[in-house]
Amino acid sequence: MITFGILGAIRAWRDGVEIELGPPQQRALLGLLLAEAGQPVGTGTITEMLWGDNPPSTAANLIHRYVSGLRRILEPDLPARVNGTILARQVGGYRIVVSVDALDLASFRQLREQAGRHVEAGEPGAAVEAYVAALRLWRGPCAADVRTVDRVPLAFTAADHEYLAAAQEAAQFGLRSDLGHECLGEVRRAAAFDPLNESIQACLVRLLAATGRRAEALAAYRNTRRRLTDELGIDPGPDLQEAQRLVLQEVPADEVRPAEPPGPHADPGVPAGPDPAKHATADTARPLTRLAQLPADLPVFVGRRTELAQASLLLADLERSGGVTVVAVDGMPGVGKTALAVHLAHCFASRFPDGQLYVNLRGFDPDGRTVGPAGALAGLLQALGVPAKDLPAELDDRAALYRSVLAQRRVLVVIDNARDAAQVRPLLPGSTTCLAIVTSRDRLTGLTVTHGARPMRVPLFELDQAREYLIRRLDRAAVAAAPAVLDEIAERCGRLPLALAVVAARAAHDVDLPLTSVVAELRAAEGSLDAFAGADAATNARVVFSWSYRALEPGVARLFRLLSLHPGSPLTLPAAASLLGVSAREARGLLAALAQAHLAGEAAAGEYTCHDLLRAYAGELSAEHDSDAARDQARHRLLDHYVHTAVAAAVCYSASRPPIALPTPAPGVNVTELTTPEQASAWLDSRYRLLLDLVTSVATDRRFDPHVWQLTWALNQFLYGRGLWHEQLALSRTALAAAQRLADPVALGHMHSVLARALANLGQLTEAGDHMRQALDLFTDTVDDDTRAEQHRAFSWVLEQQGRYDLALSHAEQALGLLKTAGTPARRAMALNAVGWYHALLGQHQSALCYCQQALALLEEAGEQRSQADVWDSIGYAHHHSGEPGAAVEAYQRAIQVWRELGVRYAEADTLVRLGEAYRAAGDDTAAVGAWRQALTVLEELNHPDVVAVQARLGVG
Repeated sequence: MITFGILGAIRAWRDGVEIELGPPQQRALLGLLLAEAGQPVGTGTITEMLWGDNPPSTAANLIHRYVSGLRRILEPDLPARVNGTILARQVGGYRIVVSVDALDLASFRQLREQAGRHVEAGEPGAAVEAYVAALRLWRGPCAADVRTVDRVPLAFTAADHEYLAAAQEAAQFGLRSDLGHECLGEVRRAAAFDPLNESIQACLVRLLAATGRRAEALAAYRNTRRRLTDELGIDPGPDLQEAQRLVLQEVPADEVRPAEPPGPHADPGVPAGPDPAKHATADTARPLTRLAQLPADLPVFVGRRTELAQASLLLADLERSGGVTVVAVDGMPGVGKTALAVHLAHCFASRFPDGQLYVNLRGFDPDGRTVGPAGALAGLLQALGVPAKDLPAELDDRAALYRSVLAQRRVLVVIDNARDAAQVRPLLPGSTTCLAIVTSRDRLTGLTVTHGARPMRVPLFELDQAREYLIRRLDRAAVAAAPAVLDEIAERCGRLPLALAVVAARAAHDVDLPLTSVVAELRAAEGSLDAFAGADAATNARVVFSWSYRALEPGVARLFRLLSLHPGSPLTLPAAASLLGVSAREARGLLAALAQAHLAGEAAAGEYTCHDLLRAYAGELSAEHDSDAARDQARHRLLDHYVHTAVAAAVCYSASRPPIALPTPAPGVNVTELTTPEQASAWLDSRYRLLLDLVTSVATDRRFDPHVWQLTWALNQFLYGRGLWHEQLALSRTALAAAQRLADPVALGHMHSVLARALANLGQLTEAGDHMRQALDLFTDTVDDDTRAEQHRAFSWVLEQQGRYDLALSHAEQALGLLKTAGTPARRAMALNAVGWYHALLGQHQSALCYCQQALALLEEAGEQRSQADVWDSIGYAHHHSGEPGAAVEAYQRAIQVWRELGVRYAEADTLVRLGEAYRAAGDDTAAVGAWRQALTVLEELNHPDVVAVQARLGVG
């Protein structure tokens, strides 16, 4: 059996005999492997943990020796030179495989989840018992037994934070359930572990008071206040002050409650930074960034008094007993489910101080582009501060992380347009402090069974509500004099809010059109909506749509029909112009007319949206009135627009990247002009989801295989920079299949390279290397030297991830050789920088400086500012590790200046960390702390996991 505490004393037992694990470095290695159990750990990570920036020349041999020693203990009968089954060799590192019941950390996590389930089930005794059992598994700080390591791995620090978070959960639940005495001992132990953590100290003060130990509670507060003053020079924060206030006021035990839970970006195991807390009060302290994702409330929201009253009762029930946490809003299409849900959310927002989340699942999208639970969770978790690169790959793991992040927080979640209960379940918070409002066209009875959801059916407007709706939309004197006319309009629209909105927009726009004429046209436009057969109101809605459509000019009507080919929103002027094959100026007028008819909406300047019902109707009309050839030509123009714009954006986004050759766009295609890296970045950021949908929509149509691989190439660098590596991998595999169907060696080479990058990001290094080699082979005689050079530079990066610095240098040198007579100055400079960087990683610092200085000169001549920052950072690294900290400080400062001017925040923080190391090497500890504090501020604003490592350098957290 292997025990790892969490993750303290590390020992192995075999046949009941305790066996020591050898030297401290060997224990540290086992600890790291167990902390990442089941996942590969690279030799670079191991080297950094054991020796930091100054590994011995024999580091690789020492690691191999430690692994061999561990194998002899874990698998004593394993033959020499045979890969182990418990401790296995992986490309570039090692992986340990153990069962869950053999690892205390895994048992701790299971018990903590079990406690949460007991809390949800209303079983307080079992919940506290599970919390206490989990906390008792902890055997001290993770790094307590591995103090000889140079750098404590993030996995160790994260596990300590999990322990503290569990202790706080236990304390808070113990207070609510009057079982504080059951968990007091474990909370005492957690508080003793981290005496400067105000959150856990506040929990201890409250628990002591709630269990009748008021004197001890006050003493605990005084001790913590003294430590904060003496060691950090700060006063207690609002949470600790509130705990003391409750004790001094002699609040009865059943009223002693935890303060508001931390905001969605707070780490429950880390006290708030000194600057915000120093000036905060218990009433004003809030997270630095508050979630507020709700769409705008309708300014003309009317009626729904019964539903609003019902919702108020449900919320009161939630606050009183913690009962209902899910409201399932259902109703027919166009009835106003989203409008009601958003209005309710705005009404209740103040009761959920940690913010509001919103996601549209597009469950009934006419093109079938439903948002899956995994994709929805990715967006929600990133909004909650989880970096994209840290998102688990599996749906269940994402859902578990989502529930953990929301635990004990008060967040309102609106889940809009769900297809069924299965799509929703992973998105529901697990905490009774949260409320989820779900909308769907179907009755989500499954949620009522499994989650106790309260159903809320949204009916059609009553006649008086429909009349009021029209009056407020039209806002003119004539409506008051014609109540009978309004009533007939309302009835012929089926009292459906969406249909009423279309009619109102038409009537309001044409002020000379009498309302009697509106009624006459509605009478003459009888028809039905096949998509909603059997529902009278939906049938009448189609009457309204067809009536409104027939009132359009021919060009506007054609645009409306072709909107069905565009995968969602937003639709821009150039995209609309490309669909039609007209100028942007002409498209602007047509879109404006469509918006006036309420058949599209202008969400922002030059960007339009279309309701899914209207898009479905547009698709039916297009199939009826547009030939297959006309539709294919429109789709081809649309794809050409996005391919040419996206490739231009990709080249502008990364100037050192040689562009791919594209055919001339089809006649009538409008390409968006992007002239600066900032514009390119903003365009890609706002369009990448749409482009992913676009690729999906044509992925199985061989006629558009060229567009599929070209769009994938364009998105590759951006997806990498955003950390969207799972999306990058899925897209790359789709595009490789398209390139294989084309049998085009250039397309194949690019897609093998793109797929290799995606695989390497996710640690699948063997397969990544195979695809890189295939790309190089395909490029041997098919592309120019620029493209071959870029491929060699990309291969060097993959080899770097594998820890094969010698081979990485070789490929970087080949790239440089190819660019001596080719390429732009920026590309030659980045090849020089790559060669210099690998010389630096190999300890050849003077050679590194020589290459990097050449790169810098080229970039300064070309005026390529962003890449200069990369080179200055490399120069700083080489100076630092060659014993010249003063020169390193100067170089790092130059890089930071550029990062700040360009707004590249993470790179700024990353270089600030290295600047602090250079200051420390120069003997200026004050400046080092200053640089690390600046880095911490940036990382906290970005909600980046590197916060923990920087806090460790500062001795906080």
